[in-house]
Amino acid sequence: VMWNRGVGEGERKEEERVRRGLEEEGIRVEMFWGNSLVAEEDVAEKKSLRLFAKELVKSKIAGPKAAPDRLPALPSSVNPNSAILASASPDASSPTLAAANAVLARLSPGTERRAAPAGGVAAAPFRALKAALDAGVVSPRMVLERIQQKLGEKAGHTWETLVWRSYVCLRVNSKVGAGAAAAV
Repeated sequence: VMWNRGVGEGERKEEERVRRGLEEEGIRVEMFWGNSLVAEEDVAEKKSLRLFAKELVKSKIAGPKAAPDRLPALPSSVNPNSAILASASPDASSPTLAAANAVLARLSPGTERRAAPAGGVAAAPFRALKAALDAGVVSPRMVLERIQQKLGEKAGHTWETLVWRSYVCLRVNSKVGAGAAAAV
């Protein structure tokens, strides 16, 4: 079983409970970090956004996690037509995914290098990607891969916003992890 690690304290406690239960049943579990451009353990600087951004510009950021070629068969005790399995199935026709793919297809140096409007409102390309990122329909690493394909570098408003989202995500995760460690 694979899943994207949560950020919040409640999510992490529940993940740990589920992980232990699955492993006790002999099921292999792999958690990965897909909420930000880098995993918490892959970056040293988390205290300053400016230094964090400089570190990311210089570092090689891993691409998106590849989907497995095939999935193992479900245990015989699992109903393949269950509502929970249907709700977990990715839907390639999702309007959120379609909108994100359309935005990523239109990325250009012109749209990406425009400054954010006064008041800090996100540029149009990123506003359209936000819902897909928030829902986990696309990953920050996949968006970065498309930016680099289109622009040839880590640049533009969407890149800057991904850095900000990653920084905030890692800061929250660090505080949650520190709180959990202090509680033990």
